[in-house]
Amino acid sequence: MQEVLSVSNDVAAELAGVSDGVLDTLRDRLRATIVMRGNRLTLEGDEDAVAEARAVLDEIVELVESGHELGPGIVDTVMGVLEQGADVRELFDDVVWRHRGTKIAPKTVTQKQYVEAMKGKTWDRALLDKWLTDTQSVAPGNTMVYFQDDPKKRAALIEYMQSLK
Repeated sequence: MQEVLSVSNDVAAELAGVSDGVLDTLRDRLRATIVMRGNRLTLEGDEDAVAEARAVLDEIVELVESGHELGPGIVDTVMGVLEQGADVRELFDDVVWRHRGTKIAPKTVTQKQYVEAMKGKTWDRALLDKWLTDTQSVAPGNTMVYFQDDPKKRAALIEYMQSLK
C-alpha cells in the first residue's frame, strides 16, 4: 500500500531538520518506508504499517503547525502517547515552566500524570516530610523511589532544601 501526504514548508523543514534527524528516527521506528521529496511524504508498506506511520505523522504535523519545534525524542514520545491512547496535544501543551522562550513540558504520559499530581501543592515542611516518608501518599502512582525513614536525616534534608529559597 502507498499513501502520499502533502505538508507545508514549515513542516517539511522541521521533519528534515538537521541531517534528516526526525525523518531518520521515523524510518527507524516505523515499519513503513518513508520518502520525502520537497513537501510530499510517501509512505509505503502493508496497510497496518502505513496506518501507523500516518497516525504518527498526523500528530507531528499538528504539533509543528501549533508552534512546537521538533526535537530528537519527538517520534518516540508521540508513539508512546498514541500507544497509551492519550492525547498528544494535551501532553505537549501542558507547559510547566517557561524561561526566556524555553518551554518545559512533560514528555511522556507518566510525566504528565506526575505533573498533574504535583499541581496545586504548597511545599512546606509538613508536605516535604510527608513526601520523603511516603511519596505515594502525596502523588499516587508516581515512580519516585527515594524515601528517608530516619527522622533526623529527613529533617536535615528539609532544612537544606528550605535554605535554597
